[in-house]
Amino acid sequence: MKLKTYDLPSDVLKMIEENLQGKKLADLSQNSTDLSRRYRCESGTGKSLLSRENEAWVYAAVRMPATFAAVTKALNETLDNLSSFPKSVLDVGAGTGAAAWAVDALLNLSHITCWEREKAMANVGQTLMKNSSSVVLQNALWKNIDITTVDETQCEKFDLILVSYCLNELYEQTRLQVISRLWNMTQKVLLVIEPGTSVGYQNLMQIRNDLIDKGAFIAAPCPHNLACPLKQDDWCHFSARLNRTKLHKNIKNASMGREDEKFCYMAFTKEKILAPCSRIIRPPRLEKYGLMLQLCAKNGLKNLLIPKKSDDYAQARKKEWGNVWNDE
Repeated sequence: MKLKTYDLPSDVLKMIEENLQGKKLADLSQNSTDLSRRYRCESGTGKSLLSRENEAWVYAAVRMPATFAAVTKALNETLDNLSSFPKSVLDVGAGTGAAAWAVDALLNLSHITCWEREKAMANVGQTLMKNSSSVVLQNALWKNIDITTVDETQCEKFDLILVSYCLNELYEQTRLQVISRLWNMTQKVLLVIEPGTSVGYQNLMQIRNDLIDKGAFIAAPCPHNLACPLKQDDWCHFSARLNRTKLHKNIKNASMGREDEKFCYMAFTKEKILAPCSRIIRPPRLEKYGLMLQLCAKNGLKNLLIPKKSDDYAQARKKEWGNVWNDE
């Protein structure tokens, strides 16, 4: 089955390429390598990982498409379980604005606010949005804010707060304090996205436990608010596929024309929602007699074989890793 791709709009990609035009490929590749090393080795300390605008443009070329893909897929799964859609959005740790582009493409918004600590990232994000065809993005409000020091009592509340790929940069205690503040600012949904690693998953589990204690409900991906049924050495994550541009491939010295972004996520709501029966937590596996789905259900984990002769087989073949499966 051909997997769906989640690609950053072509006008954004074009703007990024235009701003990197004339730069030496070797320099761009070195910047990309340096950034990757910093985010891989120095996250979790709270320190600044990117401060120069040329690096921010390289970040936009190699990481913005993947972030857009992950946020789009996670948000799609979340929206399916909501009774009403958000109108106001806060993008926390906005970077160059990938999450804001994703949410603008899916929702009819009144306004977007972006918080970003690093001025170089915010400058790139604002440049891209000012040249967008979306009025909401053109008028997005960017604020130079460090989420570790913000006073939520002085801040506006938002229907949807997005926190993507930034909490992993913080110390554990600081991370939980930040989430508590953001939860107080949330009117409907708080969507947290982390790297699809065991560490990213463990960070999310701590946040999950803390917010459930504060009265939160889970809209996605979990079909329940109970303890996670996975074994201690396992973790729940998903994948979003995106196409690579020629520039993207050249900077990363990659041969493949696509990329699969692995991510973990959790969507918390203020009001109780009608949770899905189960969710596909591993890539569907084609077997001799049918399709095997590994599911997280309300009563725990289970493997479900959909026989080729079953009435549900055609529907099952359209399903992807991370989709809902209603088998009750």
